[in-house]
Amino acid sequence: MESKRKYQNKKSKADPEDIAETKLGKLRKQKDEISRNQKMEIPIKKIKPANPHKKNICLVLMGSFYPIHNDHLRCLERCKEHLETVKQYNVIGGYLLPCHTGRLATCFESAPMDQITRLKLCQLAVEDSDWIDIEPFTILQDSNLDDCVSLKNLEKHVNQMIEHDPENPIRVLQIQSEERILF
Repeated sequence: MESKRKYQNKKSKADPEDIAETKLGKLRKQKDEISRNQKMEIPIKKIKPANPHKKNICLVLMGSFYPIHNDHLRCLERCKEHLETVKQYNVIGGYLLPCHTGRLATCFESAPMDQITRLKLCQLAVEDSDWIDIEPFTILQDSNLDDCVSLKNLEKHVNQMIEHDPENPIRVLQIQSEERILF
C-alpha cells in the first residue's frame, strides 16, 4: 500500500517542463518522419467544387502565425465574403500558409517555437472551419522557400487535385490584409 502512495506522489509531482519536453520530442519525431517523405500532400478535404461559370479562387494568408489568432481567420472570412458577394467569384477554399522557422529569425531575437508546434496550433485554429485549412508543405521544409515558390506549389497542387474546366483554372490569391488581395 505504501509503495502505491509513493508512486502516486511521484506521479502527481510531474514537472510541467518535463511533460512539455516529452510532447516536444514527439512533435520533432513527427517532423523528422514528415521531412523524410518530402512528397507531402496538401489537404483538399475542405475544398468545395469548382464552378465552371465563375472565376474559381483559393485564398491564402501567409505569415508567422506566432501566435495564430482569430483576426487571421476573420481576415480570410471577410475577404471570402467580399469576393463572393461583390466580385461574384467562387471561393473554393482557403489556406493558412505558415512560414518556415528560418524566416522568423529575421523578426524575433530567438527561435520562438519550433515549426511543428506552430503547425499544430494552426491546425487547432482551423479545425472547426468548413473551408479553411493549413498548407503544411512550406513550414516543414529543411530551408526557407520563397513566397512565390510556395504559392505556385499550392496553385499547381489545387489545379491538379480539384476537377475544373481547363479553360477556367483555379487561381490562388494571396491576402496581405482585409483591404489588400494580391492577384
